[in-house]
Parts: sequence; structure tokens; C-alpha cells
Amino acid sequence: MQKDKNPPSKNNSAKRFSFKYLKQILFIVLSMASLLPFVDTPTALAAGIVFGLSLNNPFPQLASKLSKILLQMSVEGKHSIVYTIIGITITIVAGNYIGRLLKINSRTSKLISFGTAICGGSAIAAMAPVLRAKDEEIAVSLAIVFTLNSIGLFLFPFIGHS
Repeated sequence: MQKDKNPPSKNNSAKRFSFKYLKQILFIVLSMASLLPFVDTPTALAAGIVFGLSLNNPFPQLASKLSKILLQMSVEGKHSIVYTIIGITITIVAGNYIGRLLKINSRTSKLISFGTAICGGSAIAAMAPVLRAKDEEIAVSLAIVFTLNSIGLFLFPFIGHS
């Protein structure tokens, strides 16, 4: 009978244990650093993307619980629901009108309008089957909405500080 070449060791589990806590500490440090006045929004977002893609979420259970609570709080606001409905309606109507002016395909225009008004890629993914959108229309809509989001990320802080 052959011996296992890589038997489990206490050293490996200790490394995993310490790496988990190292990720959590790094996450907290980067989160606090993003609140500093000299760290702008694009830099904080880029750091978050790099961290998330390379090290994953160090607090998955906590993030799941908090996201549900925050989503409920944001949806259940008594006064904000009226503003939300008005904002979404105006954005969809304006988006469809601009789409007609620019002679954009009707489905693509609607996907872009819903993506802009509601929740970006999630709204496009939800509306695509309803509109029977083609793959190309979905891809173009996603690209446009994500490009507009990126432009806004750099533009809004500049406008806010003006």
C-alpha cells in the first residue's frame, strides 16, 4: 500500500486559517482607507474590484445578511417610493424617445432605458426574455449601460465638487 504523498498536515490548516483572517483584516483596512478624503471614488472602486477578483469576499455570510437588510430598507422607504417611480418612469420614457430620435432598434432602446432606469445589467437580463431580445441587442445594451455607468463614476464626483 502506497503512502499519500501530500498527507493533510496541521501546518496547511493553520495557513488557511491565518490567510482567512489576513484577508478579513486587509478588507477592513482597505474599506477604512476608502473613506479617507484623498481617496477618490474611482480609486476606491478599482481597489475593491482588484480585491474581490483576487481574494474573494472575506465575509460572505455577513454580506448576505447585510445586503438583504439594506435592500429592504432602500425599497421600503415611504417617501422615496414616489420619487423612485417618477424617476424610473421619466428615464424609460426619455430613453425610448431618445432611441427613436437616434433611430436605434426598439428592443435595444428599451433594454438600454430599463438598464439605465432600474438596475443596469440585472434589469437588462430580466427584460430581455420579455422583449424577445436577440443576443446582439442584449450585448449592445449591456455595453452601453456599463459604459454610461463608468462615465458617471468619473463625472459625478467632478460635478459634485463644482
